[in-house]
Amino acid sequence: MILLSRWILLPLLVLASGLSGQEGQAYITKLDASLVAGHVRLTWKDAVGFTGAKYEIWRSPTEIAKDSLPSAQLLSTVAAGVMQFDDLTVSAPSYYLVLLKDADGNRRNFFIPDRNKTTSALGPAAADPKAPATVSGLTVTLSGKTLQISFRSVPAEKKVSIYRTTIPVKSLTNLKDATLLGSTTGSKSPWVDAPPPGLDFYYSVVDASALASNTAGAFSSANTTEIAYGFPLVKVSEATQTAALSAALRPAIDQSLRPLPVPKLTFFNDPVTGQVMATQPATQSPAKVSPETEKVLSAWTKGVKVATIAFPAPRTLAEESAKGPTGNQKLLSQTVQAYFLQKDWKSSVDLLNQMLTLDLEAGLEARVHFYLGQSLAGQKSYRKAFLELLAARTMYRVEVQDMIDSLFTLLPSSKD
Repeated sequence: MILLSRWILLPLLVLASGLSGQEGQAYITKLDASLVAGHVRLTWKDAVGFTGAKYEIWRSPTEIAKDSLPSAQLLSTVAAGVMQFDDLTVSAPSYYLVLLKDADGNRRNFFIPDRNKTTSALGPAAADPKAPATVSGLTVTLSGKTLQISFRSVPAEKKVSIYRTTIPVKSLTNLKDATLLGSTTGSKSPWVDAPPPGLDFYYSVVDASALASNTAGAFSSANTTEIAYGFPLVKVSEATQTAALSAALRPAIDQSLRPLPVPKLTFFNDPVTGQVMATQPATQSPAKVSPETEKVLSAWTKGVKVATIAFPAPRTLAEESAKGPTGNQKLLSQTVQAYFLQKDWKSSVDLLNQMLTLDLEAGLEARVHFYLGQSLAGQKSYRKAFLELLAARTMYRVEVQDMIDSLFTLLPSSKD
């Protein structure tokens, strides 16, 4: 009886010895599947002793075995050390299997329940085609001169709309005045946006059809960012505002976006009928003075000192000292500090012209004209500067009066 037991136990000991070697451990362990935000997340522990191995993730509507593997779907192959995979395309309860592929490319076909394969189906129930797409994981990251809006939406191929706005989004109602950037799908995330510098924006991702029909449940806190994002007008601290600034922060300006000024009226004609109001003075040909007169005038002008008229030094308004400006107020303050006060007239003119294409309240628009007029004067474009300061004069009469007075003398030497 004792000898018979030994003959029976011997093969079992040999089998156990083989499973404890490397060949017996060529599979992952502790495979766990969980449902997270409408998709399946797999986690596991890599096999020990297989340097350079990779791991294949398989999915099937039925439990996966050796005979049914050819009908399963290979979702991805990941490197050792990852030990996690998010199935974002799953649309119905499914079974999963993770197989080891060694450094030589050989797949180790082990099918061990609860170690490297699941024995129960996991996944979202069959989706209602009319139900809004579920958005999650909405993040915004800075990449050069652009912002990347990354997100997950389930179903991944359902059309979603991307919105940008300067105010927090609490409901679908807030999106009626937001800027529609375009439409995409979760499978094409991220969306890349290049907003104007110096302003911060909130971003929202919403199911396009559900938004159009105002479907209940189309919006939640997951559909929008909690804070505003943007990239700065300048990337220097207040203490180093005089540092050299990147040319990339000086966007090209389309001057055609700015309305043309009112045409100049002819003083000698009625502005309504166009009829002549007075006889224009006749011009006379210059006459040559006598030599005696010319000698006297020459002697007289030698002792005359001609006063040099200069445009006043750059000045700022009291409003620029306000603390904590936001929105367009912040953009103007940054432009004044970074370009206007540094006498970078070209960049100042470009950015101030761009601001005038925005919808500004009257007071802020007058301030923009105030700085734009001075910047144009810095470029010796006195005619354009004169028009800008006239526009600022409605609210800043005292501040611009001496500037306008000096321009009367400087207009003949204008470059424009």
